[in-house]
Amino acid sequence: GLGDFYYELGIQIIDLTLKTRRQNGGIIEINDIIDSLKKTSRRGGSISEDDIERAVDKLKVLGNGFRLINLGSKKILQAVPCELNSDQTRILSLAQGNGCLSLEKLKAETSWPDERCTFALDGLMQEGMAWIDLQGTSVEYWFPSLVELGEN
Repeated sequence: GLGDFYYELGIQIIDLTLKTRRQNGGIIEINDIIDSLKKTSRRGGSISEDDIERAVDKLKVLGNGFRLINLGSKKILQAVPCELNSDQTRILSLAQGNGCLSLEKLKAETSWPDERCTFALDGLMQEGMAWIDLQGTSVEYWFPSLVELGEN
């Protein structure tokens, strides 16, 4: 039945998030989920954003490891068993698009003190959602799941 479809889709989503966690830290855009499932699923071409949302809702019986977050015009799936606080959600929102955020830009955009910025960023790094880049002239934080790659 229809319920079975959403449970099966939920299992495919879990499988995808486990396979991609090292690359994206456990956060992935819904459109990326749909694109990946189109390539691997029998019904991939007919999977909608609503289907993903319903399947994720079915996964709530497994605990708090899966939830959808609105980031401006995008929806992302958080597939790690942690709660993002409002500071971390704001950071992800600021980093969307190019997937990168400098400490200076974060402080300028939020007017937060250094300690608040560092605490929120450290939490994202501990969960594998952010990577730190110390190579440039300023410290930058990269969010692999938010980097928009050009079409081939």
